[in-house]
Amino acid sequence: MAPMFSMFATGPVTASRVVLTGIVTLGAGIQLVVFARRVYHARKQYEIEFPAVSGNRDFERIYRAQQTVLEWHPVFITFLWSSTLFFHQVPSAICGLFYIISRRRFFNGCSNSVEERMPGFYMGIRLLGIMGVMAAVGLGRTLVRMMVSHASQSGFEGPPFPWRGVQ
Repeated sequence: MAPMFSMFATGPVTASRVVLTGIVTLGAGIQLVVFARRVYHARKQYEIEFPAVSGNRDFERIYRAQQTVLEWHPVFITFLWSSTLFFHQVPSAICGLFYIISRRRFFNGCSNSVEERMPGFYMGIRLLGIMGVMAAVGLGRTLVRMMVSHASQSGFEGPPFPWRGVQ
């Protein structure tokens, strides 16, 4: 079994290697439900009948905030799990937790005024970037290890670099 805090995840995927990310994923799902309930309550408060999505500017901001969170959710889940599987669950889960916080800041800011949404939005974009880099580094490392392992098993010694003494 791989050590819990090695820099890169190695070995088979086990529950202990993804439990933190599972908790963050569950938290993100709960957050989506909370935001949907806020839209539901805003519909009642501003008397916007389903399926209408316009008619009151306050309701429209709340509805649009929820839609924006939903639009970015697949990107978040992809980067969260890719960085967990190919890099490490601890930094991935920490970034994921802060991403959930950024979405809350975004949603609450957007619900109050259009200008207040930006700090949460920028924080979320930065965190997605960090998770994307972790996923890319981990995936790149995994691919290199696979190629080296395959090359060594097939007897390939690499290209004839000058320092190897071409024969």
